[in-house]
Order: sequence, then C-alpha cells, then structure tokens
Amino acid sequence: YYPSPTAGNRIIWENPAFAAQCLEFTMAEFSSADKIIEMELKKARLLKCYALPKNGNGLGEAIDISSHCGTVRTAWDFRFLAHGAYSDISKVGMPHWRAGKSHKSRTFALQWEPDTPADYLIIAVQASRADESSRHHTDILNPETTERFIEITHKEYLNRLGAEGIHACFMDEPSPFGEFPWTDSFKVEFQRQHGYDLLERIYHLAVDVDELSPLIRHHYRTTQMRLQCESYLMKIQDWSGKHNIQSAGHLTRTEWLSRTSLLWPNELRCYKYLDIPCCDPLGAGIAWPDASSYHTGIKVASSAAHLFDKPQAGSDALAVMGHETALRDLKFVIDYHLVLGINYFNLHGLSYSFDGPRKDEVPPSLFYQHSEWEYMPALTGYIRERCEQLSRGKYFSVIGVLYPSTSLYCNFKINSKNHDLEGQIHTLSEKLLSHQKDFDFIDEITLTEQIPEEWGYIILPDLSFISAESAKILDKFTARGGKVIVLGHVPLILNDDPEAPQSKWKNPDLIITDQLNDIISQLPGPELSGSGSENIFIHRREIDGKLHCFMLNRAETPFNGIYDNQPISIPAKGSLLLDGTSKPAPVPEKTHRLSGDWRLKFPDNHIPLMIWEDEVNISVNYNLMDREIISCGAPDGCLTAISRFMYSGPVRDMKIVLDRSAIRHDCRLYINDMEISDFESGTYYDCQNLVADISDYLRSGSTPTLNTLKVICRGKDSGLFEMPHLYGKFICEYRYAHRTLPFLCSHDGIFYTDALRSWQQLGYPAFSGTAEYSRQIKIETESEYHLNLGRVDDIAEVFIDGRNIALLPWEPYNCRLGMLNPGFHELRIRVTNGPGNHDRLAMLNAGLAATPIMYQTSTPQLEKKKGVRIKDTSVFSQAEDKLLHPVG
Repeated sequence: YYPSPTAGNRIIWENPAFAAQCLEFTMAEFSSADKIIEMELKKARLLKCYALPKNGNGLGEAIDISSHCGTVRTAWDFRFLAHGAYSDISKVGMPHWRAGKSHKSRTFALQWEPDTPADYLIIAVQASRADESSRHHTDILNPETTERFIEITHKEYLNRLGAEGIHACFMDEPSPFGEFPWTDSFKVEFQRQHGYDLLERIYHLAVDVDELSPLIRHHYRTTQMRLQCESYLMKIQDWSGKHNIQSAGHLTRTEWLSRTSLLWPNELRCYKYLDIPCCDPLGAGIAWPDASSYHTGIKVASSAAHLFDKPQAGSDALAVMGHETALRDLKFVIDYHLVLGINYFNLHGLSYSFDGPRKDEVPPSLFYQHSEWEYMPALTGYIRERCEQLSRGKYFSVIGVLYPSTSLYCNFKINSKNHDLEGQIHTLSEKLLSHQKDFDFIDEITLTEQIPEEWGYIILPDLSFISAESAKILDKFTARGGKVIVLGHVPLILNDDPEAPQSKWKNPDLIITDQLNDIISQLPGPELSGSGSENIFIHRREIDGKLHCFMLNRAETPFNGIYDNQPISIPAKGSLLLDGTSKPAPVPEKTHRLSGDWRLKFPDNHIPLMIWEDEVNISVNYNLMDREIISCGAPDGCLTAISRFMYSGPVRDMKIVLDRSAIRHDCRLYINDMEISDFESGTYYDCQNLVADISDYLRSGSTPTLNTLKVICRGKDSGLFEMPHLYGKFICEYRYAHRTLPFLCSHDGIFYTDALRSWQQLGYPAFSGTAEYSRQIKIETESEYHLNLGRVDDIAEVFIDGRNIALLPWEPYNCRLGMLNPGFHELRIRVTNGPGNHDRLAMLNAGLAATPIMYQTSTPQLEKKKGVRIKDTSVFSQAEDKLLHPVG
C-alpha cells in the first residue's frame, strides 16, 4: 500500500521508535492584567517555551520560560470509600476513604508569573510522534528507518525474484509527519549545518518576529531537505544502483506547491536522487486553463529529468478517472503528459481486476472488465512508440523558470497559506505553454551549479526572497547577455548570516514587469498561427541537428493552422508528431455519403438494478450505484428490499448477473416471489460473475407488466453488497424520475435503419460493449478509396469483404479501404463504447454519430520533409537582443 515507506505499518508496529515526529506549536496571547499566565500544553515532549512581549504591532526579545512548564494537577475530582489496598489476595478489606482524580485533571501545562507585567505572546514547541494508526508516517529523517524498510521490502523482492526480475522500484508519496517534521538528531544536524542552536530561535518558525524569521525558516527547511534526501532517497538509490535496479517514483503532490514545500522542501532538487523522477496527476480534469496546476506538477518531474541528465521522466498515470473513461480519453491524458516531457509511465493501479469498495475509487480504466479491453494493445502500443520517439535526442527549450521553494517556505508560518504565489506559478505555466513558450523549472541549488548553456531567459515569479548565491549567479547570467525577467517586484536577498539576514538586490539589468502579456510574445519559440492556437502545446526535441515536434490540441474542436510555414491539422483532443516521416494527406476526388440501408446488430442488452425499496419502510431507498448496501446488520434481524421493472412483448432469454461477492451469508433473491436458486459461474463483465436464467419467472403482455425482484437477508453481515444487472434480448427506456423504473420491451437486437442514431435512442441506454453496423456498397469505378466515419463513440473497427482494414480508437476516424474493384462489397463497422453506461448508467452517447463518407483519392507528389531545421535560436543574437530591454 502507498505511501512509502511504511511497509503496511509493519515498521512502526515492530519498532515504535521509527515512527515519524513533528513539531507542534501551542500559542496564546495574554494581557498585562494576567498576573499568572497559565496555558495547557499538548501531551508531547516539550522542546522549548517562549514568551514574546508585544510592543505595538511588533514582538520584543523572546524570554525562555521552558522551566515553568510541567505536569499540573488541577483538581481532586471525587472521593470514594475503598475496601482493598491493591492486592486482594490474603488481605482483609478494611474500609477507608480515598480521593481520586480523572485523567482530565492531570495535564501538561505552563504556569508562569512574569517579573514585568506586559502583553505576551506565548509559544510552546513540542515534538509529537505519529501513533501506530497513522499509516502515512515513518521517520524518513532517520537512516535506520530506511535500512529497516529496505530489509523487509526491497531485499525480500530481490531474494524472491532475483535482480534480473526487477526493472525498477517505485515509491509512492513518502512523506514526513506534520508541517514541521522532526527527528531526534534534528537539533544536532541543524547546528552542524548552520552553526547555531535552532531551539534558541525556534519560535521564528511559528510567527513573524523580525527580519531573521525568513532565514530561520530557510535554514530549518534546508536541514529537513538534506536529512530526507540523505536518510531516505539516497539510501534507496544507492541500494538500487548496486543491484542494477532503477529507483523511481513521486514524492508528494507535485502540483500542490504549498503542501510540497513543507513535506519535501525544494522538491525539484530532491528528484535528483531518483533515477526516474515522477509525478502523479490524479483524475481526468487536466490540460485546461482552469486546471493549470497539473501543468506545473508534471513540469517539475520532466524538468528534473532534463536538469539532472536522466533519460526518462515518469508519471504514476491514469488513476481515478472514472468508469466513464474511454480509450480515447486515456490517450488524451497520455498525450498531455507527453507534450509536457513525460516519457515513462507507471500505470497507476494496474491490477488485473478489482472487487469491492475500491471499484469506484480506482475504476477499471485499464482493467480487463473495461468494455474496450480487447483494444488496449492499441493504447499501450501507442504509448510505447511515442515514449521511444520522445526519448531520442535532446529536449529543446531556451526558457527557464525559477522554482519558488525559498519563497514558499520562508513565507510559511502557523495558519498561513501560500495560495497567492502558488496561483501565480500555475498562471505562469498556462501563459507560457498556451503561447508555445516551452520551459523548464530550475531550483536555486541547481541554479548555482549549472544553467543549461542553451538558456537565454530565466523568469522569476513574484518572489519574496531569493538566496544570495542564486542572486550572484543570475547577476553573472545577465552580465554575459542572458535575460532575467522579474514578474512583480524584485525579491529580497536572503543572506546566510543571522546578523544580517536580508539585503536588497541591485542589478540594473533585471527586466521588471507586472504585465506578463506584454512580454510573453517577445520570448523565443516556434511560429504557430491559426484560430485556437492557445490550445496547442508543443514539445520539441533536437535529433541530429533537426527539431522534431510533438503537438497536443487540448480543445474539443479540430485545429487547422500554420506551424513554421507548414500547414498542419490536429484533431480535437488529438496530437501530431512532426518528425519528417508523415505523408501528405490524400486529396478527395469524389465522395459518396453512406446514408442508408444500414443493418445494426446488438448482443444481449443489459441494465443495472440500482434502486431498491425497503418493503417495510417504503420511504427508505437503497441506491446500490451509490455504494449503499442492503443489510440488516443485527444478528437476529431480517430485511426485505424490492426492485421493480416493467416488461412487455414475447418473453425472450433473460438473466440476472452479479458479482460473486455481491451476495453474502444468508441472502436470497426472488423474482415475482419465486426464489432464484440456480446461480452458476459465468463471465459477462467479470470472470467472477454469478448468473441465473429468470426467463421462466417473467411476467409479460401486450402492455407493460410489472416484475418485482426481492432480496431477503437474515442475520448480521448478510446482504446485497453489489448492483445486479439484467442481461437479455430487450430494449429499454427510463420514463420516470431518477431512472428508478426501467421499461423493457422484448427485442431481437437487430435494426434496419436509414438514419444513424445514438444507441440510447434505440433502447440501449445502459449498454457498454460492441455492436456491428453493416451494409453493401456499390463501386462503379476501380480506384483507391478511403472512409471517413466523422464522429464515433468510441472505437470503430472496419472490415471490407471480411478483411480487417483498420482499428480507429480515437480521432481522426479515417482509414484507407484500398483499391476496390467495380461491383458490390460488404462494409462492416464494429463500434465499441466505454464502460460508463454499464457501470454508472452515465447515458453517454454511443455508436456512429455521423453519416460515414467514402471517397476516391489521389495522393499529391510532395517532397517529404526530414524534420524542421533549427533556426538561429541563440538568445544572444543581435536580433533577439532588441526584443527585451531592462527597466528599473
């Protein structure tokens, strides 16, 4: 289980000393009228307690009052008559009176009588240890914890599989405890690194006292970062390297900068100690301007790979996207990762199957239960090919953005947030990418070691602080012609000297602006024009002196435009790779609309039975789709619930299908008061299905006729825990509220139609699977023919005269039919939709959504391009030097 490195809580269970620790601050204000200051403390180890006099709006010199803290008995709560004196063996129980106290009347507290009356802010600092119920937190600042973790995990895998059986080890969100992590050696390590006692100034972590406060926080976080890297990341990487295993994974929520700066300060630098730095962008709501935090999070991982010469940047991808996700949706998410520099995918939760409550939390977007599972090789093959293509050569960009770790944790104090700065970073990412100005983040430590030689621009977000070393390096960068663009105001320099913690940054060559729009168009980048160009993201790689370009269109409409004087077309939510191998598009000569004479054949239809009514208390409903369960709960209890549907027409085959785990203990199902007792194993949507034929139990007629399913469960833990489905030869519609009463009508599943309609309109609103369209086409002239299906929901597989011509899992839904002779030919199109209608009754469109068009073609003879040659992109060229001028 995530998160690493708890080993399923085994580490803390075996050795409680390896539980993580954190600092906790108790603060309270007292007035000069308080002769004695009393304050209750947490039940945790006390480090220090300080009183800070309040002088107007500021705070005076801190007074150490730790010696006034201790255990306080506030009251004797009760008296009682006792007869025993501890042991009751061989004693006479002589009556005597005793006094007692509750656990609440003994506490840890401060009692202090100030020598000088004043208004005081009291700050008590304690070290708290995570208890065994917290599965998230072992002490990753302690190298002994990591050594034990490696013993019971990595070494065990190695013993069982051998080194040849392990490609990489993956860590998932290792994290320390609390907002101010701590370990027993922290005080000593801090003094060794910074030369003074942290505890003497630890109150600066909690409140702004003076100009020293940001530096104390900076020193605290740099110590935390070093300990976590040395004690955990480097140990994992070293052990893995010795066994030829790559260390991979992501540290925390890379897109959540405020949180990340507390758990993994300077997270970008920490990724140096992973062979494959990764991110974990959860969910389907990505790529849009309103979801720009994902831009930032993914860019952190890919930037780390570029900065630290790692060939791959990874993602823990495709998690919690919902049952409504089709193959083409997964491909869009992958393309979004690829265009932001990811070229290695660890598929999140790639289990063979799921059962139980996590079916909805981690839905089967890649599991075999997915209705499009047979086409998954199209997706995984595409991922493999694109990753290989986008791993070649060298990533090409000339723009850097300073990762704002110093400002984030210098500004953080108790009950504070960094939402303003974080929001500005995400907005900056969106602005740059939507204007095709690709970039990399760089952290301040790496900045002092190296600036990529091709960089000519470094953008500083609206920062409060920058380290003195970083400022010196940026001064040298501008001196040799580089451009440093400061958004907002010039940050203060954070010196490494507690006696002079801050100074002003004086560099006349800084370009200072609060109008990003005015300057962004002047930054270097590829030339792209066309309506909707703000939705095109571009990733370029230099291969053999030429630029290869991968593009993503995040819009839900196609893009047609000009890229570097070359016309391009990118499908809606699609991508395009320009690598010199693309062929010119065929030119339609004569088109034929295939608008009639279609035969459409469905397999068995299916609907979920989600709403059940309590037979006794009719006002109570159970919605199994919402993960409610039908269970009586009491050992001697009984509960009866019913679900209803209407049925008309001649009775055809009908089955009830459910999960093996759906029925537990003494739970029985009835149809029209006849018990369903002949369940057998079957494979419908899952290999663990139970199925029973209920055709003989159905009621039907020429008008809709009521059928009732009943579940009776007796005893504790018995009940219906999953949603059953009806499978059979019928069409269905929901006429009334909340889709609670399905109307079924007998049907053989074959339609002859001139108009193509959504499957929902045909009576298949909950169907997820494959249906087949077929028709005869008449060819008058021998020629090369192509087929354009327009919009398909969601996958089309095309056959001509029984030959498999093409699999079209996403846009464009176009394919080459080949040379066709005069005469009649059979065209078949197998269309498959995603699992959302089956699993969630999502009522998504399904089927052929437009009239297919067949056309004869000719291919123009155009010279193939071998890739776009790199133009003079030197940012120090005379032409570009005129674009931006220092101000202020």
